[in-house]
This record gives sequence, C-alpha cells and structure tokens, in this order.
Amino acid sequence: MRFKHLPLKSKLVIYIVAGVSLVLAVSTAVIINTVTSQEEKLAYQKSTEMASNYANQFDSDMMSNRAIAKTLAHTMENYEASNRGEVVNILENILNKNPNLVGV
Repeated sequence: MRFKHLPLKSKLVIYIVAGVSLVLAVSTAVIINTVTSQEEKLAYQKSTEMASNYANQFDSDMMSNRAIAKTLAHTMENYEASNRGEVVNILENILNKNPNLVGV
C-alpha cells in the first residue's frame, strides 16, 4: 500500500512517532554531551587537587627532614666530648624518633 492511500489516522501516527523519536534522539545526544563534558572537567579538577595535595605533603616532609638534618649537623658540629658511644646513642635516638630518615 502506498503512503498516499493510508488513512489520515495512520499518517498522523507515523508523523508523531517520527517527530517524538527525533526529539528524543537530539535531547539524548545533548544530555550525553553535556554530562561527558562536566565529568571530564570534574575529573581534571580532582586530579589537579590531588596532585597539589601530594606535592604539598611531599614538600612538608622534605622540609621536616631537612630541619632534622640541619639540627643533627649543628649538634655534631658543636659536640666536643669525642665519645663515640654518646654519638651513637644520639643518632639512635634521632633514628628511633624519625624512622623515615635514611642517612642517620
């Protein structure tokens, strides 16, 4: 049967279904595009914040370790008793309080 010979009711149903399908397809595409873009922005922002937090933590750890090393250097520089056992005890005490130090 040809399209011209279809009843008006069938033609209207076909046009309405085609129109609604087109609107749904376009709106779905727009929504998917918007959500994807927002998720990418959020992921980038989150990764930037996480990297900044890790960098700040690393920096604070390095500053703390540097301060300990400077204090240890000044202590040994001004130490005049020449007692090896005392020096070993000082170094062991520092190492026990700061197990993340490597060079002690």
